[in-house]
Amino acid sequence: MVLEPVLCPTCESSDVVKHGQSGEDKQRYKCRNPECGRSTFIREYAKESRNNKLDNYEAT
Repeated sequence: MVLEPVLCPTCESSDVVKHGQSGEDKQRYKCRNPECGRSTFIREYAKESRNNKLDNYEAT
C-alpha cells in the first residue's frame, strides 16, 4: 500500500489532520499550521460543480 501525503493547498504544510466529511461524503482536512490562513479544505473538489458555476457565470 502506498500512502500519499496530504498537503495544505495554501501553505503546502504536511501538518494536516482529518476533519470530518463534506455533504458529498468527501474527506475534509484541517491545516494545523498556525501561520496558515486556511482552516479546512477538501483534497479533490468536484470538477462538475466548478464547471457548472463557470458556465452559469458566463451565461449571465
